[in-house]
Amino acid sequence: MASEKEFVQQRFQIVTERLDDPNAQIERVDRIQLQRERRLFGKLLAAVPEGKVLQTLKQWRQYLGESLLDHKQNRRKQKINYHAWKRKRRKGDPKPDLISVGAKVTDKSGYTWVIDDRYLAMMDDSLTRLERWLNST
Repeated sequence: MASEKEFVQQRFQIVTERLDDPNAQIERVDRIQLQRERRLFGKLLAAVPEGKVLQTLKQWRQYLGESLLDHKQNRRKQKINYHAWKRKRRKGDPKPDLISVGAKVTDKSGYTWVIDDRYLAMMDDSLTRLERWLNST
């Protein structure tokens, strides 16, 4: 039977080898995505027991997706306020802050994760690969 942790360990190793290869020509955006993927797999290896990886990954994906949706709704409101401020600039009116494109989520250990559409797509891809891995054996 296939082991969830074995899958995570293999993916972690593949990503790490790619990042550590001095001859690899990796675009900046791709390098950042690989670093984020390595961090996710490292967190799974360290914090999640065997048999709970798929379930945990699905729960994290749902929670982070909801967090990003909330963030986007708040950002939309802030954009409206910003554009209204730009049209009516008055002396003394402070410039409204624009929030980042990605949502910031802090985990139990205090680490801040920046969640955006690319991150969720990477999680979806990891879920699909893990499910295929588990069904193949």
